[in-house]
Amino acid sequence: MKKKFGICILAAMTAVACGAGIGAAQCVLSVLPADTTLCRGEVFRMSVYVDSAAVNLMGYDVTVSFDADLLGVMDVVEGSLPAESGYPTFFRWINEGEDDDFVFVNGSILGKTVDGPGVLFTILFEALAVGDVSVCVEESELRNGLNRSITHTTVCGSVTIEEPIGAADSSWGAIKALVE
Repeated sequence: MKKKFGICILAAMTAVACGAGIGAAQCVLSVLPADTTLCRGEVFRMSVYVDSAAVNLMGYDVTVSFDADLLGVMDVVEGSLPAESGYPTFFRWINEGEDDDFVFVNGSILGKTVDGPGVLFTILFEALAVGDVSVCVEESELRNGLNRSITHTTVCGSVTIEEPIGAADSSWGAIKALVE
């Protein structure tokens, strides 16, 4: 009887440490803002955000995908949740300098854990061409202080890129001048 009791306590401690305790919500990893409309040529930020159901977060590997014909990556920076934790952190943009259609980031809080909500990292994009594009977490792993996976779901963001106001007018003016 004592042996069963010890096993149950260990299982309960493991569940809580994984952020999946009794009644705990599954955490969500989102790309925010969820919907953005902007003009070609504009520079903007999208963040990878973890909600308050993420507890005891120690590390993460996240791949964010997008259409590289429509969006160009200018920079990727560590977010406020790890950076402002008060603990040393490790942050690496793995495919920096590549012309990929994804960003792969690895990060951790060294020796400690943090609880959500907060931004894990932010991507600085340039809108390259007119169109609609999804920015999605394709692959992700969140790890707790016991180096166990934190169960989570993901939510994509979307970007609508339009022609700048006046750009069509100036193009039309150039065409009209050639015809006349």
